[in-house]
Amino acid sequence: MESFYSGLYTILQAYIIAVLVGYFVGGLLFGLACRAIVKNKGYPNDSCVRNAIGGFFLWWIWLIVCVCKPDARPIHYSGADVVRLDGMSDTRFWGFLLSGGAILLLGCALLFKTWWGLAVAATGLVWWIAMYANTGK
Repeated sequence: MESFYSGLYTILQAYIIAVLVGYFVGGLLFGLACRAIVKNKGYPNDSCVRNAIGGFFLWWIWLIVCVCKPDARPIHYSGADVVRLDGMSDTRFWGFLLSGGAILLLGCALLFKTWWGLAVAATGLVWWIAMYANTGK
């Protein structure tokens, strides 16, 4: 029986090593492919490295993400491209956004009845009051 388990252990070690090497080689291939795709689309080098790391770990999923990315080209905005609500300042916009978030947090805290939810809701409420006080100034 000793030789049977010894042989099984040797086969298991060889299998584990083969699987790890296979995953490493596959990760390298997908990482390099993702980097090449993103580089050809005109993205900067740091973005290419991040996408290569994503390709190394996520294989097909990240390759599909890289293929679906749009080409990187500089975007030039004109004044007509800026969308602004009629007469609404940035401070007022953030005040409305934070008030909606505070109401949502307070509702979730009351729904789930947790102490940390109430603490987060209280913090959001204080932030909402501070933003509302500065609205229009």
